Formats: sequence, C-alpha cells, structure tokens
Amino acid sequence: VLAVAKILSEGRRVTSTDIIRRLDLQYDIQVGRKTIYADIYAIDRFFPVEVTAGKFGGFKKYNVMEALEND
Repeated sequence: VLAVAKILSEGRRVTSTDIIRRLDLQYDIQVGRKTIYADIYAIDRFFPVEVTAGKFGGFKKYNVMEALEND
C-alpha cells in the first residue's frame, strides 16, 4: 500500500498497468490488478485519489494543498 501511495504521490496520472509494472521493477513486488484497486481504495480513505475512467484514464493522488492555493 505504501509503495502504491508513493507512486500516486508523484503528481502525474498513472494507470493500474503502470503501477503494476513499477512495483515489479522498482520494489520487486508482484501483484494483480485487483490488489492495486484494493490498495487505491485504502489510500483513498485517508488521502483523496483522483480517478479518471476510460481509455486514457488513470489514478492520481489529489493534492489538497495545491487545491487550497488555487482557490
């Protein structure tokens, strides 16, 4: 969960495939897509995650401080 949170915190949108690939390459962690979704759900309970569906969709941790600065 922490590794997924770190990937989401980088400020760019990533797909579940990107996350799976990066977990394998950077952390030597092999997981399935359902595990990624469960991890993102857990992260979203404490830190909002932007979710975009569709062909060019993906996930990105919502930056609360940036949103407050733009208001």
